[in-house]
Amino acid sequence: MANKITIPDILKAQPMVWDKLSSIYNSGRIGTAYCFSGPSGCGKQGMALAFAALMNCENPEKFPDCECLSCRRFNTLQHEHLHLIVPLPALSQNSENTLDRKGMDFFTKELEKKKNNLFHKIRIPKSTRIVLQSIRNLRKSLYLRSTLKGRKTAVIFESDLLGIGSGESANALLKILEEPPQSTTLILVTDFKDNLFPTIISRCQHIQFPSLEDNIVEGMLKEKGIDDEKIKWISFLSEGNFVTASNIADKNWEEINTFFDFISDFMVADDYKKLYKFASDYTNLSRTNTPEFQFHFYLIQRWLIGALHLKNGIHDSLTETSLGIGINRFLSRYPSVNLYELNILVNSVLEGFSRNANMALLLTNFIIQLQKELSKTNTS
Repeated sequence: MANKITIPDILKAQPMVWDKLSSIYNSGRIGTAYCFSGPSGCGKQGMALAFAALMNCENPEKFPDCECLSCRRFNTLQHEHLHLIVPLPALSQNSENTLDRKGMDFFTKELEKKKNNLFHKIRIPKSTRIVLQSIRNLRKSLYLRSTLKGRKTAVIFESDLLGIGSGESANALLKILEEPPQSTTLILVTDFKDNLFPTIISRCQHIQFPSLEDNIVEGMLKEKGIDDEKIKWISFLSEGNFVTASNIADKNWEEINTFFDFISDFMVADDYKKLYKFASDYTNLSRTNTPEFQFHFYLIQRWLIGALHLKNGIHDSLTETSLGIGINRFLSRYPSVNLYELNILVNSVLEGFSRNANMALLLTNFIIQLQKELSKTNTS
């Protein structure tokens, strides 16, 4: 699938958010810190880069179609006023570097993907936190005098990972927020705003992002050459998450259908050998194929949402297909099941995975807690 998503695409995807940011810019009262939060795949990261580009554009009346030197450099993510902070693997405490040579090569490739697709999430292997050295280096860069016009902008992706460990990275950032350099804006981007330190949140202006509208997702997929029949399936599975929509677009529908059948069988299984085999298989998958592991657990969440909608009489295209058969079978067996609790269990796996938890223990606990929750309402 052609996957080039640029700043104009992001602005069209989130027009109401962009109107708000444009108003802030036009007012001349740009803040020193913002928190962009909302569901995954809604364009927060791309919008942060767009706002940074606008704040440095030489001809803002022409933005986002401006071709000034500043905008061209922002389009390559190479502008002197742009500072990107992403989760990284931990290095020696005495190291002044944030990445070794292998990690730097990987980051360069990821940055190239980000440049061509602003929905792409930069992923460096074994990255579990925003490391302290990144914030130290950022502080040095922000306090250096610049001869360029515009605003220095630091964009911190997955900023909820600032507080991992003893929270030294969050505390170091807090010092910058307490005494920000002139003509500087920091943008914290996160799916999990509640995981940020309250002292950091209190110093940020909050910009909330909604999920993408179905027609936006469908239109973007159509522009990328996806046929109409496949777009229909992608739309009701992705639920406004364009990252997920892109993943599904690259999949074979029969493969997805087979996995949904597997979920339906798994959710009513009471054979502990099969359940613990699931834990073992997915522990291995988390190590060998991270994107596939995350995608499968997303589909489990989507299956549970379909079950919740069916139980509450809410329209959901998923349950109106053949996929609804397995969901009906599950609800017949567990009519009083607490689907919110089951979704929390799935979230705990994904959050634990993002924090590099022991997946064998995490998935075993997932199986145990899932069976406990189902046993409360088992009527068979």
